[in-house]
Amino acid sequence: MKKPIVAHSLILVAIAVLVCSCAKTVNGCKIEPATDCRGADLVGVDLSNSQLSAADFTDAELRGANLRGANLNWANLSNADLRGSNMRESILSGAILRGARYDVQTEWPEGFDPVVANAVLVSEDD
Repeated sequence: MKKPIVAHSLILVAIAVLVCSCAKTVNGCKIEPATDCRGADLVGVDLSNSQLSAADFTDAELRGANLRGANLNWANLSNADLRGSNMRESILSGAILRGARYDVQTEWPEGFDPVVANAVLVSEDD
């Protein structure tokens, strides 16, 4: 009788390992909290509802990315290109946006002021 229990336990462990190691990777950037994606090319990538708290996106290319509902608490988006990105419903508490570029197409969470966060409005020509 012990063998079926052991086999069952091994199956559960294998499933747990697979579930925990399934973080999506895009252009070398692992999509998970506290990830290092400095300078990553994430143009047009769907990161909606991703858990990205404390992630480092310094100098990352996020033009047209879907970040809707993403948890970006304490994320570093310094000098990132956010032109045309969808950040509606994102959580940006403590996020660093100094020098991040955005345009009139960039969508922010309700009540969020990118100017106060030191992000920079650019035109299409920039």
